[in-house]
Amino acid sequence: GELVRSLTRPGGILTAELCVLDDISRAPGEALNILLRLLNERQYNGPSTGSESWQLPLRTAIATSNPSDPGSRYYTEPLDPACLDRFVLQLRSDGAVSAGRWDEAARIIDLFSEGQSSKPHRDHKVLQ
Repeated sequence: GELVRSLTRPGGILTAELCVLDDISRAPGEALNILLRLLNERQYNGPSTGSESWQLPLRTAIATSNPSDPGSRYYTEPLDPACLDRFVLQLRSDGAVSAGRWDEAARIIDLFSEGQSSKPHRDHKVLQ
């Protein structure tokens, strides 16, 4: 016979106050169901916790998603409306580069790279 044990260790989303779920639309359905249940209930009742409930200190979750595009090399589907209602705020934005706003893209790069290199990005040529 084979013995299978399940052990849950505190960490990750179980102990985080802020959670970033990057590219949530690519998550498998089973994982997405668990994540969304954790977001909604703010408690964990896993198989290795016995009858104990762990309260999550989670205050905020931020999820990102790429737009669904059948022609893209990345397969993404839009999130189901039942999943979207777990989030209070939804923002949709076009990227500065994909929209051809090169000056804005350069300002964003400068903003986030300040102090990171000796040569600022604004001196670089932006290819169009």
